[in-house]
Amino acid sequence: MSANNDKLRLNINRNSQILYGYNQAINDDELGIFLSKITNSDFNPNLHLDIDLRSNRLTAAGIDYLMMRVDGLKVPSISIKLEDNQLGIAGAKKLAWKIRRLQLPIKDLNISRNHIQSKGALSIIKAIRSICLLRLKLNENSIDTQGAIEIAEELKSNEHLKDLSLTNNKIGDHGAKALAFMLRDNRTLQSLNLWCNFLNSMSAAYFSEVLSKVGQAKLNHKDSNINETLLSLDLGGNNIANPIAMKLIDKALEMNKQSTFAAYNRCFFSQIDYIPSTNWESSNVMRP
Repeated sequence: MSANNDKLRLNINRNSQILYGYNQAINDDELGIFLSKITNSDFNPNLHLDIDLRSNRLTAAGIDYLMMRVDGLKVPSISIKLEDNQLGIAGAKKLAWKIRRLQLPIKDLNISRNHIQSKGALSIIKAIRSICLLRLKLNENSIDTQGAIEIAEELKSNEHLKDLSLTNNKIGDHGAKALAFMLRDNRTLQSLNLWCNFLNSMSAAYFSEVLSKVGQAKLNHKDSNINETLLSLDLGGNNIANPIAMKLIDKALEMNKQSTFAAYNRCFFSQIDYIPSTNWESSNVMRP
């Protein structure tokens, strides 16, 4: 089955269904008109739904149209890609409100490059506590140090998110410190990407402290909790000149990975239901 116009299409076959409109200069009204012509019966209730609307002109109004269309859909899971639109803070808050209200089975959410800033990002982070979101991309959204600190506080109690990408923001060392120390409480996050965030050597030291007992000893913090669940950390594209800390991080991540996969094998796929995919991270720790 398929529904199409010049810019958008809904394609469904035996194995997948996708609402696709990548890089078509789609505005809110065009999206609304297309979605108004689709009914729940047009979707396959047994298939994951992939929504790819990257690189368009969608704002908060477009979010309204989209979320009204997916409300009530009986599908097992949903991925939403909205990278490079014009959501702004208002659009991010609208999306966050819809996430909390509708309780949709969203597993992947990409709203990178949408000018949502720290306020918009924080509203999304708060909203996803109510759903089982696994992967979140907030790249290139002008998230600053205070925003990272507030995001870290929220993530301390998040029990679902596995992968978080915050590349090309402005979190700085103090923001990185908050995210690092968040890992003392968070035992779910497995992949964290902080590429190009104005980080210096102290950021590596903070992460080595929460990941490695040796790192703790170097900073004289011997009583802090060690995180044993993070498997991948990307600190590339920053001004980090701390090879000792980077080696400690790399070793700690490798140990975490080995223990995770050992548990994964022992439990015969029954205890751990997710391992980070290689298209998010290709190695343990990316160096500057």
